[in-house]
Amino acid sequence: MAQALGITQDAATITRCFSCHATGVKRGLHPDGPDLSAMLPGVSCERCHGPGASHAANPSRVNIVVRSGTSAKDSVQFCAECHRGPGSVDLAEPASIRYQPVGLSASRCFAVSGRLSCLTCHDAHANASLEGESYTARCLGCHAEGGRVIAACGRATRQDCVPCHMKKQSSFPFLTFTDHRIRVYR
Repeated sequence: MAQALGITQDAATITRCFSCHATGVKRGLHPDGPDLSAMLPGVSCERCHGPGASHAANPSRVNIVVRSGTSAKDSVQFCAECHRGPGSVDLAEPASIRYQPVGLSASRCFAVSGRLSCLTCHDAHANASLEGESYTARCLGCHAEGGRVIAACGRATRQDCVPCHMKKQSSFPFLTFTDHRIRVYR
């Protein structure tokens, strides 16, 4: 019967889970875990942008706090606060596919471009698109012209890049993730 209640977690695990899956979690203020008195379930604006009282009182883009930094690397590190980043998971582990910033940071596209970030392809204010065309357009923003093209590559005909360069993989039963380590698979 007790199993139906779930697995008992320690304070550090509770804090780590709620810090990403809720808004308004105050860390370290309670001996048994986070202070959840102001918590809102789910991810809202303040989870990423910080306190929004001034924006709510006078809505304008000017008073919106952007915490992600200005560089692509800063942006990926910001997303990695919840999606895990380089150094937190070994890239050789099959489970690392679950953590998109780990793969993206290991991609040649990320290293060479200096501007590729999570926000290049994803709108942080919307669910991830399941349509390949939107991602292909972003790939072609850098890869439209020039470079060595392998005969089988559909770049010239604007075919969907994702199935060939960001394969879906499953390292857990019933869970499939898109590999964000952009590359040519051998």
